[in-house]
Amino acid sequence: MITHIKTHVVGYLALFLVLGAGTAYANHLQVFSSDIVDGQVRSIDVAADGLAGADIAESTLSVPSMGCQTGKIRGYARVKGSDSLPQTYDTLTSNIDRTNNCSNAPVQVRRESTGLYYVRFVLNSSTLATVVSNSDDQGVNSTRNDNIVSVARIATGADAGAFRVEVEDVGDEHDGGSDPQDGWFTIVLI
Repeated sequence: MITHIKTHVVGYLALFLVLGAGTAYANHLQVFSSDIVDGQVRSIDVAADGLAGADIAESTLSVPSMGCQTGKIRGYARVKGSDSLPQTYDTLTSNIDRTNNCSNAPVQVRRESTGLYYVRFVLNSSTLATVVSNSDDQGVNSTRNDNIVSVARIATGADAGAFRVEVEDVGDEHDGGSDPQDGWFTIVLI
């Protein structure tokens, strides 16, 4: 036994030192109150741009918490335009779906008349929108496939802040014009 200890004493000494250093290193990774000099920590806040991607738990981030930022899409909605839409503002998914509003408030739609709709993104101050005809679930030769749409923001009156969307069907080659027509469309606020 003494021979064993004599031949391995250097190894035991090395093991003892490594274990001691490892424990000290592990304890060094934690910061305790006793480790902080009074007056040296002045804020619990992180400096602007002081965190990198590895410092942030992505599961804590969400698009709704970002709010309405300049340069971001501020809202969108697909409106299923038809004569069944009410003349008062509505949020039913049978009429308006796939919605997003950066203010986390509802998106509403109403139909004024054939092809004329008002879309309101509640508590959203965006003034610029684009709209595109959307012919989902329509046959290849449907008149809804060639619709044209226009959009304008309303500044005054009962619909102030809403977007007025007009949907028209391109006329055949004999009449050369367009006529109001109920149709689906997607509106995007920027």
